Amino acid sequence: MFNYSLIKRINWLAIFGVGMVTEAEHSKFERLNNVISSIFILITVFLIWQWQAVVHGRMNVQSCLSCDWLVWFVLLTTYVVTLCLVADKKRFILHNWFLLLILGVGLIFLFHTGWSFERFRHYRPILALVILLPALRFLINFFLDGRLWTTIMAALVIVCIFGLLVSGVDPAIHSASDGLWWALATVSTVGYGDVVPQSDFGRIIGAILVLVGLGVFVVITANFLSIMWRNEETQGSAQKDFVLDEVEKMIENQNIIRKSLQRIEGELKELKGK
Repeated sequence: MFNYSLIKRINWLAIFGVGMVTEAEHSKFERLNNVISSIFILITVFLIWQWQAVVHGRMNVQSCLSCDWLVWFVLLTTYVVTLCLVADKKRFILHNWFLLLILGVGLIFLFHTGWSFERFRHYRPILALVILLPALRFLINFFLDGRLWTTIMAALVIVCIFGLLVSGVDPAIHSASDGLWWALATVSTVGYGDVVPQSDFGRIIGAILVLVGLGVFVVITANFLSIMWRNEETQGSAQKDFVLDEVEKMIENQNIIRKSLQRIEGELKELKGK
């Protein structure tokens, strides 16, 4: 009989070489993964921005090469520092072999700028999305952790990725700012219609963003409602404490009045006895 629990225990990201840090490698694996994921997300956005700048002719070969060296150096530094921090280095290398592959192949491309710039420049968004893969879990958790500012930050990352992507693939969108404006209007479910993708790839990206935008809208709305509910609970608790204090004061005053009446009654009995 097939064991489905075995599938759940398999680290599929490790099989594809983007397993990140596990608990067996470092006790603070979650914090390390969060830092690495943040770096990967920034690199993803940067690579897509660089690619669309090249597509629109706003970046020459030399500037592109400088950006490539910067990305390669950041990836190498992240890998080496993480490798030094983990205890089980062999496991980490086996679980993150794809990053080593990117570094090795990337070095070849860096020393052959001419043909790599012309022939492979349109593969940059694919590389960027591959680098984003190990950070997706962090991005989703960051988006759904119930805090408004983290949800907004994750939504801005989504806007940047989709906006820069559509500005590179769609001829009707001529700049990164137009792409970001279109993505922001789409993800907010407003859709002004002043910037509209016209190519098939642009419309596919738009359709995906519409679906993502519905989720973003629902989560942000839920966070707002949660904040309002917490405020109502806080105010209700404050009012309850105020009422309880007033009741305690009334009971204390009643006790004082009762004691005063008992004292007066006792004095009256003594006067009558005389």
